[in-house]
Amino acid sequence: MPPRTADVVIIGAGAIGCSIAYHLGIRGAKKVVVLEQECVGSGTTSKAAGGIRVQFPTDIEIAFSMESLEFFKRFPEEMGANPHLRQVGYLFLLGSEGDVEQYQRQIALQHQYGLDVRWLTPDDAKAIVAAIARR
Repeated sequence: MPPRTADVVIIGAGAIGCSIAYHLGIRGAKKVVVLEQECVGSGTTSKAAGGIRVQFPTDIEIAFSMESLEFFKRFPEEMGANPHLRQVGYLFLLGSEGDVEQYQRQIALQHQYGLDVRWLTPDDAKAIVAAIARR
């Protein structure tokens, strides 16, 4: 049974609700209650594939993603559980010259953050992903 009073009530125990509760707690909040209809992570969060990428087109999206990745690297120490983080990369396939120009600008921005983002030729991609070679 939840407490009868709280300083903060968070509705939803998915990734966002739990993150808010966690960050309030590490900042000293005492009476934080998280309400969930079912069990923790049973809503939309449980339907996500769980990928973390840094290849975004804006500074703020890149910064948020980099911070998230760093948190998952510290997760075992901070949370006492293994998040089973596997960094395997992302491969974006482009279909138009407009996409190529846009992604080349984004890669330049991502390199400013020191990110390991590479431009691959179709042959490079085929060497990495066998299914592409079969098409």
